[in-house]
Amino acid sequence: MINTYIPYISKSERKLLNSCLNSSFISTAGPRIEQFENLFCKIFKFKHAVAVNSGTSALHLALLTSGIKKNDIVITPSYTFAATANAITYTGATPWFIDCDKSLILDISKVDKILKEKTIKKSNHLVDKSSGKVIRAILPVQTFGKSIQFLEYVKLAKKYNLKIIFDSAASHDPKIFNFKKFSNSTFCFSFNGNKTITTGAGGILATNSKKLASIARIYSTVGKKKSNYDYQKIGYNYKMTNIQASMGISQLKKLKNIINK
Repeated sequence: MINTYIPYISKSERKLLNSCLNSSFISTAGPRIEQFENLFCKIFKFKHAVAVNSGTSALHLALLTSGIKKNDIVITPSYTFAATANAITYTGATPWFIDCDKSLILDISKVDKILKEKTIKKSNHLVDKSSGKVIRAILPVQTFGKSIQFLEYVKLAKKYNLKIIFDSAASHDPKIFNFKKFSNSTFCFSFNGNKTITTGAGGILATNSKKLASIARIYSTVGKKKSNYDYQKIGYNYKMTNIQASMGISQLKKLKNIINK
């Protein structure tokens, strides 16, 4: 087997991991999780981040907090990892696969053309003529971590009154994100072992919306608010562990050097 990427692990990761193990905070409680979220926001210039156990979980939470539900349609590229489509189906929605351009990125012009030809507007919503389902969101993918035409997707989503979520699972270069321009967008990252930086397994949901981040955090903590006994929703056990966050902190601190290599 040929590795697609070999993680860069050094003494600093081992030091933080040992410190975490010695602290006894090894599960989904512990100070490193919030530290990791804050450091990620500082480096990537996001306002809020929710650390979770996988990029797939981040996508699922982003869809849920965007109001995606059963019988909705979410537009996504025909070329992507299965997790993108899986997360859509978890909500009961249907993925609408649209072709990519030559760079293997969702083709904006094709999306625009198809929406003009195959949908009608009803009660401020876009409806698929053939199925009668509401097209609720668009989910572009940064294939192989590439920078994409973020603003063009945002404009397209605004044109058709769609929610927008970016699958940025493999995109770990802070320079390509200018969050001030994407204030109403949600981004989902993965820290699997084959990514530029890794927490072994893990992900993060990043957003500029305090409300969305708060709801995502409740969903990720089995529906629980800060109180140990106050359950608000039917939630999921999606939280990142303190061990993963410890490794993530070390990886983020050397992100620039890893990218330069």
